[in-house]
Amino acid sequence: MRNDPDRFFQWISYKQKAGQSSSGSHTDTVSAAPGFLPRKAGHFQTVRTDRCFPFPKSGSSEIPGFSSEPEPGRGVHVKCEDYAPSVSLDFEEDAGKAFVKILIVCTGGMYSEVLTAARRLLLGGVRTDVYSLRFIKPFDAEYFYGIAERYDGVVFVEDGVETGGMCQWIESLMKKNPLLMNKRTKVLAFPDRFLPNGNREDILCSAGLGSQQIFESCMEIYTSFDEKK
Repeated sequence: MRNDPDRFFQWISYKQKAGQSSSGSHTDTVSAAPGFLPRKAGHFQTVRTDRCFPFPKSGSSEIPGFSSEPEPGRGVHVKCEDYAPSVSLDFEEDAGKAFVKILIVCTGGMYSEVLTAARRLLLGGVRTDVYSLRFIKPFDAEYFYGIAERYDGVVFVEDGVETGGMCQWIESLMKKNPLLMNKRTKVLAFPDRFLPNGNREDILCSAGLGSQQIFESCMEIYTSFDEKK
């Protein structure tokens, strides 16, 4: 685990939270919705259960947006300046140059895989930001539209079923919006078929949801712009 910095710090964060929760007061929690794959046992979003339906908590305390008070229907917009400030300086120095910008929209349980892919893309010169969905319902569409319109392509990553899933629905909303209907999009989620048994990483890779596959999907959109030029 110590050879993988991301997993090591996630484990430290989880152990700290587990220690805090043992002495805290009782609150209602909601686990992952049916069909969703939790990140780890105990990673649940604490909410008022009569108001909204949250996705599994992503456990990203190092990003300021995740520690702020949740706003119903709104996710957390994580810019590359937040998760990789030293690398993002290259884009700031070339502010006059036009870059293809990719937005990865993900459910909370997929944040770790998405962040790994986003860092690889950023190191490869592709400006990549992340929008982590906090709620299944309600969904603030206008707020999301305001973020999505700044990007050239949007990749959706969901640890739920693709057919009739949350991300497929958001993609359909974009296609109905005159300002967003021509954006290049792609949805990654669980297919409508049986998957082989295995650990979490094996199952995600079988479903096309591994960090490598997320990276490749984003690169497909990025290279399509290069071919057009």
